[in-house]
Amino acid sequence: SNGDFIKKGCSEDKAHADARDRFRSAIANVASGKAGDGHRVRVRDIEMTTVTEENSGFPVHKRFDWFISRISGDDGTIILLGDPVSDQDTSQREKELELIDFFQNAPIALHWLTGAGNVLWANQTELNVLGYTAEEYIGQPIMNFCPDEQELVLEIFKQLGSGNAIRDV
Repeated sequence: SNGDFIKKGCSEDKAHADARDRFRSAIANVASGKAGDGHRVRVRDIEMTTVTEENSGFPVHKRFDWFISRISGDDGTIILLGDPVSDQDTSQREKELELIDFFQNAPIALHWLTGAGNVLWANQTELNVLGYTAEEYIGQPIMNFCPDEQELVLEIFKQLGSGNAIRDV
């Protein structure tokens, strides 16, 4: 349980405040069996204060990816495995987040569709323009949102499916 975790000296309060809630929530989900696959979850980029021998025992800030799991058939024992994140990985993740932010907050509506025409992703601008939440929009056939333009949408799909550019469609 979460209490056992704290008693064994690996307290989540070593996680920085902005990550603490994500960490606590993941532990609670695993403990209650609500984790994605029932027994384990991965929590990325938890910045923590830790002590390492390489720094002469002084507290340092490090990022960890945590793997939190519950032993099947056990009385609820939770295992935590912290994997330090390298400076190179941190830099790469920051670049990825910057790119995601760029697309998510672009001033034009953007979306990705499956080959069958279902919405895989839409940025916040598209959701705002159309007046839908992500839950209402993602996963739905794009045709549901443009019933008056079905012929045009089908022609666009035909052109794209043939490897052609969309010109004057």
